[in-house]
Amino acid sequence: MTLRTLAASLLLALPLIAGCRNDETLAAPDVSTSGGLMARYVAMGNSITAGYQSGGINDSTQRRSYAAVFARQAGAPYFYASLRMPGCTAPFTLNPTQARVGGAAATGCALRAPDQNPFLSNVAVPGARAVSALTN
Repeated sequence: MTLRTLAASLLLALPLIAGCRNDETLAAPDVSTSGGLMARYVAMGNSITAGYQSGGINDSTQRRSYAAVFARQAGAPYFYASLRMPGCTAPFTLNPTQARVGGAAATGCALRAPDQNPFLSNVAVPGARAVSALTN
């Protein structure tokens, strides 16, 4: 093995060896509170943001929307306009048979449940498009 090959091997191995070091001084930031950054999180978007899943939307799918998941992970308060069961329109329970939650019709809408939310965090509208902000 020549001196040049040995030096090249050591230079290549050095970053790998250095990467294995456990540095105790680098601690993860405290994310238990968002420090006021996420005091009021508002999600705007379309059907995916609202919680539209399986051809419909109801309270259960709204609680599983990515906006709700993000708010939970960020430690932000999350309030939404809860839809009554079975939904508006009710999501499919089984796609091949087109059966819907609660045996609801494909065109039915149970509307909103009365709530006392201080503000709404999720103002997404299923079917919304970016151009709708300019044309409505």
